[in-house]
Amino acid sequence: MKADTLKRILPVAFTKARAAALAADDKSFGGTCNCDACYLMIPRANPEIVQKAAIGAGVTVSVSEHRNKRAFFIMDPLYGQGDRRTHMAEATTKALKEALKDYPEIGVHTYYQVD
Repeated sequence: MKADTLKRILPVAFTKARAAALAADDKSFGGTCNCDACYLMIPRANPEIVQKAAIGAGVTVSVSEHRNKRAFFIMDPLYGQGDRRTHMAEATTKALKEALKDYPEIGVHTYYQVD
């Protein structure tokens, strides 16, 4: 994906995702301990561009490998554990899918991990 496109669309998408996650924070602590998070798969994306867009929107992105491909995990705002974190991660995913719907080459997913 072209750098100019990412620089234009990601700050807006990350800002919407942050707002959706905060709105989904019901402060519940039920459920199991987990590490749920939203992640993006962006072909040929420069990690530096993605991270700068995230910082500008007030979120943190962790670059990692997932299924032998580069993945960008959105790490905050995700508070607590259990259902609270799951709800926030799912809201982030939903908001990013909506914000990036015109870019089908960007995969938006929720990573679920239960301890």
